[in-house]
Amino acid sequence: MELQDNILLYDQYEEDDDDCDFEEESLDSKQNDVLEHHTYSFKKNNIETLFQNLTENPSGMEKKDFRLTISTIYGVFEDEFEGTFQQPVSILRTTNFYLFEENKKPMIFVYPKNNFDFWLKSKGSLYRFVVKSRVINGEEYDGYSIPLDVIWEYFSCFSDVEYNENLSESFSAFNNLTQFVLKAVQKLYFIPKVKIYDKLFAIKYELFSFTDELTASVKKLNEFNFDNFSDIKNAKDYLIDNYINYIIFKFIGLKISKFKDYKAAMYFLKPLQQKRFIRSTDLATSISDWLDEIYIGKYDISPVLNISKVTDEDFVLKIAIKHKIDEKNSEVLPINVLYSNEKEIFGKPSEFVVSVIEKQINYAIKYYPELETLFEENNNFELKMNVNEVYKVMANTAYYLNKAGIELVLPDDFGNIVVPRASINARVKAGREAELQELLNLGTNSMNLRNIFEFDYKIAIGDEKISVEEFENLIKNSKGLVAYKNMYILIEEAEAKALIEKVKNPSTDNLTRAELLHAAFSGNIRDYEFDFDSAFANILKDLTKIKDVKAPENLKGTLRPYQEKGLRWLYTNIIKGFGTCIADDMGLGKTIQVISLILKLKEENRVKSQSLVVCPTTLLGNWVKELHSFAPSLSVSVYHGPDRKLDEKADIIITTFAVLRIDIEDIKKKNWGILVIDEAQNIKNPDTSQTIAVKSLKSEYKIAMTGTPVENRLTEL
Repeated sequence: MELQDNILLYDQYEEDDDDCDFEEESLDSKQNDVLEHHTYSFKKNNIETLFQNLTENPSGMEKKDFRLTISTIYGVFEDEFEGTFQQPVSILRTTNFYLFEENKKPMIFVYPKNNFDFWLKSKGSLYRFVVKSRVINGEEYDGYSIPLDVIWEYFSCFSDVEYNENLSESFSAFNNLTQFVLKAVQKLYFIPKVKIYDKLFAIKYELFSFTDELTASVKKLNEFNFDNFSDIKNAKDYLIDNYINYIIFKFIGLKISKFKDYKAAMYFLKPLQQKRFIRSTDLATSISDWLDEIYIGKYDISPVLNISKVTDEDFVLKIAIKHKIDEKNSEVLPINVLYSNEKEIFGKPSEFVVSVIEKQINYAIKYYPELETLFEENNNFELKMNVNEVYKVMANTAYYLNKAGIELVLPDDFGNIVVPRASINARVKAGREAELQELLNLGTNSMNLRNIFEFDYKIAIGDEKISVEEFENLIKNSKGLVAYKNMYILIEEAEAKALIEKVKNPSTDNLTRAELLHAAFSGNIRDYEFDFDSAFANILKDLTKIKDVKAPENLKGTLRPYQEKGLRWLYTNIIKGFGTCIADDMGLGKTIQVISLILKLKEENRVKSQSLVVCPTTLLGNWVKELHSFAPSLSVSVYHGPDRKLDEKADIIITTFAVLRIDIEDIKKKNWGILVIDEAQNIKNPDTSQTIAVKSLKSEYKIAMTGTPVENRLTEL
């Protein structure tokens, strides 16, 4: 696959760009053209999404910490990479660079040598090199033969693409290539990859991207013909691969102390070759298969599993491949096109398409092994199934397929399939309403519900509820799918028995206040569907009644009416022991509402410990500014940067998600007064290290903020 199919590049130079270091009036039209073509910037890669399908460790290495290791690597790059290698450096005008190999090592011939002497001397390296002659394109030149790493060190010093009419084509090419890679690495567009050498292997890094829209823009780097100044074929790809590994391992080497306690660090921190086989485990294959999980769900080409009905009991599964063009359009082809003689499929090299489809199918086979028989020679890419096997796919495999972006198409009449559920209907006993209300308001840790409620346990099927006896008669001698009125019921023998046992012998007598309230608001309690009567509904209504509270005296500013309402709502939730999520559009003042709440709680002496704000790096400055503006009575400390220290005296500590992940062991030792999570959509995936880190924090009060639609479970902080 061409490297340009595996790189992400943006062109974001605009006339009104506030971040641009150049004034348009000072540039002639030629300079403008060059800058427009050669300014590289990127949107930050979403690492949490990238890792969402990644298991904790490779097969056979379960006691390691692979996912934690690479998650920490990305966190360190996100927080500390930018500007690490930048320093003042002279531009080498009229200086040429030629790539070649010497004793199988990449070298650069620099000529003429005069301009490069000054930089070599400043590094104390001038004495290492002697002038040599080399014939290039039929002409002989004098210059230095220098290891490629030395050239990378020089070009890494620049902060942006340089322009000067006296620069050689090779200088501009190296300058553009290194700036392109530096910006990509800064925004986390790199990924580990296993390289196998017979009985040895090593983990290296490559640039990461899949979407057609993004990979097309790398063609701008092709304006430079790298083969004009190289003896090595595909010089551009060779140089990008070499430089990204140079800069990543160089940076990791500076941060090596952060990984001293990581068991899997030995594989990711240095480009060393490791033994491939230990006992019966092929480490290279195991780690490679594990890293392939990162790519699952990221491809615009994916398998489609199509199950069609032959008879009421017989079905057939076929696989097609789909190319997603955009949100509304896609192309679909049969699976056997992969094994035809076509050079291209969906306009891409057929070898690439075969590779990505096979990776995704191998992922699906992990959760549905029978799928492998579909590729046996006599099966003609079809898998015959009975109704129970269809059920197995739906019950045990569909979740993982959906998670990986692999479409599962079921027969039309399977559209109304339900799973039976245990159901509880709770009625408050006569005369116990006041007792229940008092228990909820006092926040009692545990309560015996049978003293307060009468319970009716049934089995819910869709919107209907039936008794255990009715359910037992319905599923007698049945398993898999059972027809019931206008729907199908999924029946699995062991699960059905467990469901019946759960309803006959419930274990919901003692609940905490939080569990009971969560059940009432979510409609679920310990795997039971939960309904309740009007008496309990009225108690809940009174419990959630908004308290009338005035803005704090120390607030330097005036709240708008809707912000006053927001403060009252936040205050009511907090003092009643609820975690709370404030979700509103950007620019409507969520921050000042939360600051007002913090001031109010401090004013009432409800908060005695330090408060912690966790936010994206881009919002650090905004939080500091708003706290100084609206709450100057509060002392504020920013916990960020390479020399960060926790200020034990500040009222409020502000940090980022990246720093929290890296320093979680220190941060979670403290008992915080208020925990504020800004841009809380960053923790909506419960399996990510970022979410796990946030949820490990201890605090008396917890607040989530977001301007993006989020799942209700964010309030489970």
